[in-house]
Amino acid sequence: SDRANASPGQDDRLKEQAVDLTVRFIRDHPEVLGLDAIDPAKPFPARIKSVRILRATGGDGGVYGFVVFHPQEYHGIPIESPGSGFLGEPQFLVQFDKALVFAPDYSWFRESEITALTEAKVRENDVRRALVGQKLKYPGGVWGDATYVVKPEDVAQTGRLTILPLAIATNAWRFHLTWKFEIGTGPKFHVYVDAVTGKVIRSARVKDKTPGQ
Repeated sequence: SDRANASPGQDDRLKEQAVDLTVRFIRDHPEVLGLDAIDPAKPFPARIKSVRILRATGGDGGVYGFVVFHPQEYHGIPIESPGSGFLGEPQFLVQFDKALVFAPDYSWFRESEITALTEAKVRENDVRRALVGQKLKYPGGVWGDATYVVKPEDVAQTGRLTILPLAIATNAWRFHLTWKFEIGTGPKFHVYVDAVTGKVIRSARVKDKTPGQ
């Protein structure tokens, strides 16, 4: 288990070490945050969300740290990552025995590249009402694609503004201000509705967390 053979206070020290190694790694490689350099006189340009320690019970029996950051924001609006990352979160892996830090499959963008609007033209309530009855397709295994029809109770939760980058060419993106909803009973989906046009521009089935993650 995560806490096997852990002495009191040991995990806290390891968490501090994981954060220190990760911050130093990012300062040495600011491009992972879409920056040319990081000014040490200014607040660190990414916010830590959580830190955890994992002790492997098999294999090399190593000890690892996971430092998870909040997603990148633009004018206070979170930006979705086009990379898979860890459930869409920027997570750095620390291998303590070799003092190695592995960057996540997550993309921060240079702020100068982001062209999204920051004010919705379509109201969230109108979007919710329009979603009812929409048909969302998803892989249905050996039977081919399946369809989920959005029900009124699926959109009971409030959507939130987020910026969704969609690729238009290699390393080129178009940024959309969207209303993001998590909907569905049984299969669950993240649905992104353009906050300017009111059209659904992406729906993606939410994968379940792997037990223990």
